[in-house]
Amino acid sequence: MNQVLGGLLELRGRFESTADLTNSGATNRRVFQFDRVRGKLTLLSRSRFGTNEKPRIRKRRYVVWESTADLTGKNPNNEWVIYLFDRKKD
Repeated sequence: MNQVLGGLLELRGRFESTADLTNSGATNRRVFQFDRVRGKLTLLSRSRFGTNEKPRIRKRRYVVWESTADLTGKNPNNEWVIYLFDRKKD
């Protein structure tokens, strides 16, 4: 666990992983956010299929990442798309 937490702190709270950190059984590459103040882990990509990678934070509010997952129902062919997570709204 110390290696994971060390990596989280280096990545300023967002990271990608294939580990089943939410005990859902999913092993695809997913995007997570770790709130260092509250000690809370949040799954952002919310997909069991597809690849989610290269998370970046913008203006301390938005997390964006590349994905082949169909998170919105508008990517049925699993093309590479960009998703945005609003940390204040979601």
